[in-house]
Amino acid sequence: MCFKICLIGCGDFASQVHGAAHLNYANSDPSVELSACCDLNGELAKAFGARFGYRRYYTDMEAMMDRELPDAVIVLVMPQATARVASAVLRRGIPIFLEKPPGMNLKEIDDLITIAAEYMVPNQVAFNRRYMPLMLRARDIIEEGIYPIQQVNYSMIRYARDDPDFSVTSIHAIDAAMFLAGSTYRKMNLHFEVLEGVEASRSNVSLYGECESGTSININIQPMAGYLSESFSVHGVGVSLLGEVLGPGIKANAGRLEHWVGDEIVGVYSDKGHTKSSRTGIDGEFAAFCDAVRSGAMPTPSLEDCRHQIRLMEAVRNRECDVIDFSNSHTETA
Repeated sequence: MCFKICLIGCGDFASQVHGAAHLNYANSDPSVELSACCDLNGELAKAFGARFGYRRYYTDMEAMMDRELPDAVIVLVMPQATARVASAVLRRGIPIFLEKPPGMNLKEIDDLITIAAEYMVPNQVAFNRRYMPLMLRARDIIEEGIYPIQQVNYSMIRYARDDPDFSVTSIHAIDAAMFLAGSTYRKMNLHFEVLEGVEASRSNVSLYGECESGTSININIQPMAGYLSESFSVHGVGVSLLGEVLGPGIKANAGRLEHWVGDEIVGVYSDKGHTKSSRTGIDGEFAAFCDAVRSGAMPTPSLEDCRHQIRLMEAVRNRECDVIDFSNSHTETA
C-alpha cells in the first residue's frame, strides 16, 4: 500500500536540513510517495519538489491536503506559524511531523496537544539530537550501566548568531540534556550574562537544576562566541561519557563519544562516514516517524512530551530569573 507524504514549508531550512532525508527515505522503499510540497512562494515550492523528489507543488496547503489525501504531513514553516499550520493538519486527523518549537509558548502547545488528543492524531516533534548516532549510542551505554546518573552537562556554542530570538534554537540543548538524563525536569534556574554591545536576546544563558530522577542538570548556551560546538558529559559513580556531537568548528565532519571508567577510556565511538543528514539525526527522526505511523505505533517525542522544553524556551526568551518549578502540572514559577 502506498504511503503518501506531503510537506508544508519549502524555505532554506527545509532545503538545507530536511529535504535529503525525505528523498533518502523514499528511495529506500518503493511504496513511499513524496506526493506534494507546498509554500506560499510557488517558485520555491516548485524548485524544492524538483530537487527532492516531490511530484507536485502547491501554494495553498488546504487545497493540497484536499487533493492529495496524504497519509502524513511534514510541517517546516517558521516557528511563529507552526502552531497555526499544525492545528489545521491535526483537525484533519492526519499524522504530523513538525519542526521545533511546536509552539511559541505553553498555550500554543497545549492547544495542539488538546486537538491531537481529540482527533487521535499521531504526532512527532523534530528534536533531531535524539536521533543522532552518538546520542543514541550514549543512551545505550547509560541504559546498560550508568545508574544513577549524577549529572548531565550540555553546551551549545555558536558564533555570530544574530537571530532576533535565539531561544527557538536553544530549545535543542534543553531537550537534548533531558533526553540524556532519561527523565523530565523537576526544577530549573536560569542565569543570564549581560554582554556589552550584544542585544539581550543573544546574551549567554545558563540553566541549572534537577530532573525528577534526581539527576543534576547544567546547560550552557552562548550564541555569540568564537566558533561552533555542541558537546555533553554524563557522569555516574566511577563512569563518565564525554561527547562532541557538533564541531568544534563549522567544518568538522565527525563527532566523537568517549566512555570512561575509573579514569580510563574503555570505548571510543565516532560518526565518521555518516552523511550530514544521518550524523545530525535528520534521517533517523524522519524514518522513525514514518515507520511508527505505518506500523500504528506512537511516534516520539510527541507534543505532550515537549511542554517542559517549551516552558524553558519561554523563560530564556523572556529572561526570567525565577525558579521554574515543574512539580505542579501548570509549570509556574516558584
